Amino acid sequence: MKLKAMLKDILKENIFGKVLAYLYIIEFQKCGLPHAHMLFILAQEHKPQTVADYDTFISAKIPNKESNPLTFDTVQRSMMHGPCSVFMPNSPCMKDGKYSKKYSRNFQENTIENEDGYPIYKHRDNGQTVKVKGIQLDNRWVVPYNPYLTTKYDCHINVEICSSIAAVKYLFKYVYKGHDHATIEIRKNMQKQRKE
Repeated sequence: MKLKAMLKDILKENIFGKVLAYLYIIEFQKCGLPHAHMLFILAQEHKPQTVADYDTFISAKIPNKESNPLTFDTVQRSMMHGPCSVFMPNSPCMKDGKYSKKYSRNFQENTIENEDGYPIYKHRDNGQTVKVKGIQLDNRWVVPYNPYLTTKYDCHINVEICSSIAAVKYLFKYVYKGHDHATIEIRKNMQKQRKE
């Protein structure tokens, strides 16, 4: 229901601007519930062009608890990556003893362009922290989000701007990889069978 409502917000209400094309797939992960990966291509006049435009769509900071209590609660509960890395060396983010994700990020005073097509969002060192699983995390651990969608749907919705064709390749990888497969073998206990 949330996915349908969010598609209506984006495609009919044009919360990001006029959408010319879109693609989404539902991924079923072994360790969690199904989730959607979505790509929206905006009309040229609605595409964010500058880092100031990026900042109107996306935030990567802990919101003010007093002025935005609903957004604060959702970000604390759903938009903090971690704790992991040195805090939890056995977390799913660790692969072969090394950290596989980009968190914690470096503090970043302002949003900047990046050569891979994804901006580096501002993660300011303003001293604000939230407690997650008993550990204080700061803005370096915030997953980029759209404040409107995060507040309205009260769940994890990672929103990022991409100006690279890599986003399409990324989504099609999920479309064509197919469902997860598992092989099992059932054997009857032969010793037990002989005794009977």
